[in-house]
Amino acid sequence: MPDIDSSHTLPTGADPDAEAVTAALTQAVLAVPGVVRLEPSLLGRVGQWGGALLQRDALLGGQGLELDLAGTTAAVSVDIATAPSHRLRSVAEDVQRAVAATLSALGLTCTSVTVSVLTIGD
Repeated sequence: MPDIDSSHTLPTGADPDAEAVTAALTQAVLAVPGVVRLEPSLLGRVGQWGGALLQRDALLGGQGLELDLAGTTAAVSVDIATAPSHRLRSVAEDVQRAVAATLSALGLTCTSVTVSVLTIGD
């Protein structure tokens, strides 16, 4: 599992910044062996546009990672492309663990992590 970049840790008592949390999660996911890239889905893009129209600041996504941040709890959906040389289930489980560990390191409670493999290949 990848190391967590300490530059993304939150000061004690600080409100989480959704953009900083998303950046830390993106870094953690991309560091997982077998992950080729985040894979934006059409549904994710539509959700991003709809969220922008509704001015929902706590919901970030559309680029393959969606974060629903409510106070100090977070639900995450990740859409990825994987390398054909890696086992899909193992990669997805490693991504789940990396996301949960990153949220924990940031002082956030993880309520759910959903990983979808949308593409296999480089």
